Amino acid sequence: CNNEEIVFNISKFGESLFLFDRGGNMIQRVDIPELSPDKSFVVGEGECDQPTPGFSNDSDGYFAYIAQNTADIVINEVIASNSKHNAVDGKYYDMIEIKNVSEKTVNLGDYCLSDDKNELTGSPLPDKELAPGEFYVYPASGSGSKYAQFKISASGETVYLSDRQGNIVDIIRIPELPTNMSYGRIGDGYAFFATPSLGKENSGGSSSLLDV
Repeated sequence: CNNEEIVFNISKFGESLFLFDRGGNMIQRVDIPELSPDKSFVVGEGECDQPTPGFSNDSDGYFAYIAQNTADIVINEVIASNSKHNAVDGKYYDMIEIKNVSEKTVNLGDYCLSDDKNELTGSPLPDKELAPGEFYVYPASGSGSKYAQFKISASGETVYLSDRQGNIVDIIRIPELPTNMSYGRIGDGYAFFATPSLGKENSGGSSSLLDV
């Protein structure tokens, strides 16, 4: 609400917001109560002391939102069903791209990947220096000792990036993905990519599979 994208502000003392379609038909009304500073209002739940703009309204969404602003490295792009991108040892694995979003060199060996919230340190990343803005593409083979010890479900699941102490630093909730398509960060949100860009900046993309 910056008088450019949305040309009004929301009163901290509470008010009602209305959502209309282009024909002037009201779709939804939300009555917002008076809110404390830096709190948000979640429809159906009330005041929230951990706002998650752009992410789901739960603990996973909060970690993902915080990571977007504070993490040194993030999960930048994933492929859940792969038959032609980035062959490794002659095979096409599920792929997870990590990006260093900080201004310092980071050792990937300080971090782990997992698809199990109860076993966050199951797949340590290799001992490799990642420069600012650099990418690292990590296969998720589901077995062996060289790569991630899990595969990514093409029907959708959550992948966690944590430090060696088991503190979550980033989360990506992967929706159902067709073969050879990827899902990843673009700007302040996420998009589907018909042509993955592993090892490079994500560009283009669509917010819905219907638009790909």
